[in-house]
Amino acid sequence: MKGIIIVLALALSVLIVVGERMPKATYSTNETTAFNDNIELKTVREEKDEEYNSIDKELLSQLKSNKMDRIIKRYEPKNDQTIKLADALLKNEIYVGDKWEPVKIDNPTWLENPYNDDSWVLYYQSLDFLPYLLNAYEETGKKEYLEKASFFVFEWIKSNRNTYSSVSDFAWNDHGTSNRLLNLIQFWKSYRESDLYTDEDAKELIYSLVQHGKFLYQDANYTKSNHGIMQDQALMELSILFSQLPKANEWFEKADKRILDSIKRDVAKDGVHKEHSPSYHTFVKGLFIDIKNFMNHYDKYDGEFDTTLKSMEKYEKYLVMPDRHYPLLGDSEDTKVGGINELPLLKDAVFNDGGVAFFRNNWDTAVNPLYFMFTDAYHSVVHKHADDLSFILSYGETDYFVDSGKYNYATDDPYRQYITSIFAHNSIAVNDESYDIKSDKLVGKSEITEFESKPSYSYVTGQHSLYNNVEIERTVIYLKPSNMIIHDRIISDEKNKYSQIFNIGENVKINKLNDQEFLLESQLDSTSIKLTQLESDDIEGVDIYKGSEDPIRGWQSYTLNEKHPITSVYFNKKGKNQSYMTVINLDRNESIQDVKYSAKQDSYEIEMTDDNKVNIEKQ
Repeated sequence: MKGIIIVLALALSVLIVVGERMPKATYSTNETTAFNDNIELKTVREEKDEEYNSIDKELLSQLKSNKMDRIIKRYEPKNDQTIKLADALLKNEIYVGDKWEPVKIDNPTWLENPYNDDSWVLYYQSLDFLPYLLNAYEETGKKEYLEKASFFVFEWIKSNRNTYSSVSDFAWNDHGTSNRLLNLIQFWKSYRESDLYTDEDAKELIYSLVQHGKFLYQDANYTKSNHGIMQDQALMELSILFSQLPKANEWFEKADKRILDSIKRDVAKDGVHKEHSPSYHTFVKGLFIDIKNFMNHYDKYDGEFDTTLKSMEKYEKYLVMPDRHYPLLGDSEDTKVGGINELPLLKDAVFNDGGVAFFRNNWDTAVNPLYFMFTDAYHSVVHKHADDLSFILSYGETDYFVDSGKYNYATDDPYRQYITSIFAHNSIAVNDESYDIKSDKLVGKSEITEFESKPSYSYVTGQHSLYNNVEIERTVIYLKPSNMIIHDRIISDEKNKYSQIFNIGENVKINKLNDQEFLLESQLDSTSIKLTQLESDDIEGVDIYKGSEDPIRGWQSYTLNEKHPITSVYFNKKGKNQSYMTVINLDRNESIQDVKYSAKQDSYEIEMTDDNKVNIEKQ
């Protein structure tokens, strides 16, 4: 038995030295006692050699003739742009996205990082420029495009043949490996039918595909987020199109199971994607549609996604703003929602499980369309911002109360830290600090608790306990058609400083009338908003920031690594228990004179300037 222990220790030391990522092994009692003198242990090198040698001419011949009339492409052709980008790539001008200018790299080492930007490196290592060459080859039949694609493919394989011998840490990770596998499969489809094909190079390519499959299969490399869905999409395609590979059936079963698990994990029952960002909702919906269509084409689909996709499509209609853009919430950028020909006419709605509510007027008849989105959910740490109880409001052509955008994903960047903090959102800050957005312990401590919609008003209530020893509840009442009331209730056993924050869009002129009243006027149209604090006696100062660098306050980002100054207004109060009663009047329609709240009845009495009263008793 002592000799067996020594053999095991030596084998494990080989794995540690070469640095190969291996899945965690689990053994039953019977498996553990089965270790004996007949045990066969392989080094990583021996395993790789066996995999490589198993790719013989017969296997290559089978893979060459496989049905591949449908594949999943990273990028579809875009007419003139495809040829233009492909021609630039013929000159070794590497293009990986509109956010960066092309970079000339004649002899890639795969260590390049010209912009000192991890996102650029990710797409570079993904070989995300390959589809432009391959699409151009498919459109024109010009061999030079495929030759250049072949150069990049085999140069990358040469430098990154195995996960333990790659030259860059970005060569093998969840996101990059998934993207690259789709691109390599598209390359194989054209390469196998061309006169560039040789068994020797094809063997190297198939060997690389096997390494991609093994990496994506291992749970140790799996990420429970949209990255995981991308991993399973790529693994699913590999398993079906290369079904003769020894592990193909195992790959399919694992990808199929994890995809079904991801639907339950990542999508709320009402169809809201749980990564807190509207554009990611559409992205993930698209992944599920691509997977569904691919599986259906090869008779592998049993209707697993249909109900979820219908719910996701319903929610997506509410995301569309009057300018057909996504709301700039979470890690979304300022982009248009695709496939929208007519603006949807929808009523006020809540998605309780997803933690989102919407108010809107009738866009078909209103002179100025109103769009109000309220969010209150902590589903996971993925793409999470400190935006619980926050909202955005656009009126007419103008974004009045805005969210921050994403800026970038560099967690050590002080502007990214600001963008994701409470200070970049329209909510409540405690003691000039944000709360933790990277703690699984806080998941579920934020939720929408009430919603009601009637012809004359709608309201939504949310609450969270994300700050230590502080409970915050916000109710927003939309008194149709021209007034809103924001009622914040804060409860704590300790005395704190509270700041009610409003981030105001860049196209809004701000007129401070006094510490309780601000007039916001659009610079795009004739609309305006009056913001008034009714419970103002205990306001201890109003802070106003615009493009401040110390502290970092008053910034917004529309797209990657871009930011512009906006105005942020902070209404400060102190105490244990506190409250704010804030009125928003559209187009100076100052018809609200006072608002009285009864905690006992959980009801509101709203006094209007015409001596009428509106009573709202929450359900």
